[in-house]
Amino acid sequence: MQTFTVELPIPYKSQAQTRRSDAIMTINVQRNLHYRSAAAFKLSYGAKCAAVLPKLNRQLRAVKLTYILHLQPTKGKPTKAEPYRGSNPKNIDLVNIAAVVDKVFADELVKAGIIPDDTIAYIESVEFKSNNWSDRDYITAAVEEVIPQPDHRLQGTNNEQPNRTQSPFTY
Repeated sequence: MQTFTVELPIPYKSQAQTRRSDAIMTINVQRNLHYRSAAAFKLSYGAKCAAVLPKLNRQLRAVKLTYILHLQPTKGKPTKAEPYRGSNPKNIDLVNIAAVVDKVFADELVKAGIIPDDTIAYIESVEFKSNNWSDRDYITAAVEEVIPQPDHRLQGTNNEQPNRTQSPFTY
């Protein structure tokens, strides 16, 4: 089984627009963008993701993705550009940022041929974590190959065909 870890930058809205904006790209910001700006962000951030992906000699059967948001504590009050500012960075919604990174990163895994598709058939789980005491701001993405387990709930016993008319769940 293969495992690799890559380092990604924090996604900023300025990667989606021509005018300067240092707001962090979250799912809320992306949802409100014009479709051209959202597409420009995906291309720009996708290129950064693709640049750090390793070249593998085979496709992985299934993967588990783990994202760690590393934040450097700073002094001052939170701003729109740096909502995690201050000695206790708690003013940020981890999933809002990580979901944007996950969508673009998973698409790049498919483009690079590391996994065949970014559906639940090939991505077994996605986990988001945070490290609030880092030396700088970045995101770590870990890709771990997993062996897909067969679904035993639908299989019969003694080489019988599974009974698909019954629910696999018992009450």
